[in-house]
Amino acid sequence: MPYQYILANLLAEADDVDGVLFVDDEGETVDVAGRPDGEMDLKILGAYLGIYVQRVVSLTQAQDLGKPKVLLVERRGLTLVARALSGGYCLGLVQKAKRGIGRSLRSLERAAADLEREVLGEIQSHDD
Repeated sequence: MPYQYILANLLAEADDVDGVLFVDDEGETVDVAGRPDGEMDLKILGAYLGIYVQRVVSLTQAQDLGKPKVLLVERRGLTLVARALSGGYCLGLVQKAKRGIGRSLRSLERAAADLEREVLGEIQSHDD
């Protein structure tokens, strides 16, 4: 199952989501999926989200707090929900509204598991 299919499924499943972001270990946006009427530049948001997630992961590891799973960033008119993945990758959701976060988070967790199994597992096995 390629990652584009996983992103498209996540976007379709999460009704309140405006965009889905898949970011690599260097903070570069691998791919995005968004609603046709989307006004935001999802690739730029993905780059910032990748930086935020990597920073939070490094801070929590430096303080021996373990690896965080989910990062939630809220500001007026924009909510970002990110899931840290193996190898420094992350998967994120972009929403204009705060509603439906719990439902979106469940969808994000399912998609993250699919990415870990179908995509990142393959990358890691090729690196070994």
